[in-house]
Amino acid sequence: MNSQRQKFEQEYRVGKLLEKGSFGTIYWGMRVRDELPVAVKHIPKVKINNWVMHEGERVPMEVCALHKASKIPGCIKILDHFVFDDCCVIIMEKPDPVVDLFDYIDEQRILNETLAREFFIQILETSLQLYDAGIIHRDIKDENILVDLKSHTLKVIDFRTATFLKDDLYYEFSGTRICAPPEWIQLGCYHGKRAAVWSLGVLLYVMLCGEWPFKKDEEIVSADLDLCPRLTNECRDLLKKCLSVQPAERPTIEDILLHPWVTEQKEPLAEGETACRKCIMCKRTAEMK
Repeated sequence: MNSQRQKFEQEYRVGKLLEKGSFGTIYWGMRVRDELPVAVKHIPKVKINNWVMHEGERVPMEVCALHKASKIPGCIKILDHFVFDDCCVIIMEKPDPVVDLFDYIDEQRILNETLAREFFIQILETSLQLYDAGIIHRDIKDENILVDLKSHTLKVIDFRTATFLKDDLYYEFSGTRICAPPEWIQLGCYHGKRAAVWSLGVLLYVMLCGEWPFKKDEEIVSADLDLCPRLTNECRDLLKKCLSVQPAERPTIEDILLHPWVTEQKEPLAEGETACRKCIMCKRTAEMK
């Protein structure tokens, strides 16, 4: 372990704190040999529950998932990792200028359908490429997506809850509760791909309406959608299908990519044309009248 720490200290410099969470801390850093800006994530070992073998080394599942996703354009790139006695350190690329999608939506208030579609298609394609790599993310949400402010390309981050893709049921859920599918709330189990479509529906709703479709467990299990009337019929149809209570009634990601709302290009719509209870933009428009 001492050699690992020495190697880390020789090859990287750690700077200011970027983010501190319950499962780890992220710092700005620099790779010494070429002064490349990097993100340095420290994870205490006591916070790591899932260890796997990757290329002959026992590593956290997060490290394994990042390596498997390393060739996917829509995922953050891992550059290096180190396992010490007390923690694991993950070195990742630090793209710039970027902002997470949560802050981007907060700044924009809502996204028009054209931009939401552009972002949504990128996440759909990235999710499929993760499947091909044998990985499922399990916590796709606005806070775990970076937006390149110049190109509008997206990168999925935070693979803490990622695991190997399987056809069998999953019996553990470590993602964001407000994004959990109704079958997990009711039964304590879920199929990975069907649950992923639910979370994608939640993400699309957040992009278009500026807030969560459901906030409480009882709202999730009933999935009574209050859709803004300014949304196009095709968009409303896709949201209803992705957020179906019955997992078997949800489309696959491949089906979503063939949905008319995804395939038909439309002009941006005027924002806040009519009022509804759920949409944050409509609320603000109504308040101004």
